[in-house]
Amino acid sequence: MNQDNWNATSFTTGANAGGYTLTGATFSFAAASNSPSNFEARIYDDNSGEPGNSLGALTGDLPLTAGNHAFSTTGISLSANTTYFVVATSTDTGINRFRQNLTASGTETSSDGWTIGNQAHVLTEDQGASWQNEGGQSLMFSISATPVPEPHEYAMFVGLGLMGFVAARRHLVSKALS
Repeated sequence: MNQDNWNATSFTTGANAGGYTLTGATFSFAAASNSPSNFEARIYDDNSGEPGNSLGALTGDLPLTAGNHAFSTTGISLSANTTYFVVATSTDTGINRFRQNLTASGTETSSDGWTIGNQAHVLTEDQGASWQNEGGQSLMFSISATPVPEPHEYAMFVGLGLMGFVAARRHLVSKALS
């Protein structure tokens, strides 16, 4: 029997007006059982409190040993003050091939406004077609992302770069003339 255990927990991004670029996530695992052969982690948008559409995959080694395991990605854009879901699954035959550590702590909030949901441990056994809010526990994970500068910040950096180029060119021209 194929046990498609999909576990999801929500997180909400901070207030950086330019949004963020997701660089990775780290999950906490207990030891794997039954020699699993695949594990998948993805980021989903929010669909009324449940995972909606997949925005992209996270890649990393199979988490066969207990501990923290890092997964990376490139190019997943996250909007400011928006809820997303991190979803982890193994579609191997058998039950609970990967045992992800859970936490019952309340909502976690970072100093820059990011939050992790406190009752968003969502589980399904039908390849993500239906979700149940298990409540009370969520996956233990962390998200890594870099803030995206706002367009006016890009203009400022380009302007400073041009001023530096002009100053350097003037310096070279004045040296050549002397």
